[in-house]
Amino acid sequence: MRCGCCKNEAKLIDTCSKCGRDMCEFCRLTKHKDCSEDLIGSYFRPKEDPTEPSPDPRGKYFALIGENGDEIGFFRGKQPRQAALKAACRGYIDIRLRERGTKKLHVFVGERVQTEKPKNAPAWMPGTIWKPNVKKICVEKMEKF
Repeated sequence: MRCGCCKNEAKLIDTCSKCGRDMCEFCRLTKHKDCSEDLIGSYFRPKEDPTEPSPDPRGKYFALIGENGDEIGFFRGKQPRQAALKAACRGYIDIRLRERGTKKLHVFVGERVQTEKPKNAPAWMPGTIWKPNVKKICVEKMEKF
């Protein structure tokens, strides 16, 4: 069958309720994107669960916990190790990260070592740089936030 929009030979998947044209998958995703709520049929409409929160594409937030239990700072990363590397790069050695929204406390030991800059480094980079390194010790469950 021919698509009513692009006139190509394709499998027709939907009908636009505004213009009444039969359309292929390509036209549905490009030309009729603004008509997506008015489509007859729900072949491409995603099934969303309203009870499940949408994940943050930028990652999770982790609070750095100090010696006396207060929050020193916040670090963001997709994984706890990424946030721990950021904390180690700023000079923290005993790293305890509380994952926001949960009762998990990620415990790391960190260090930073001064090394020579890589050979493919840009000209503006200084001769020596700090490289962080972390090792995960455990994950603790907190009683309260």
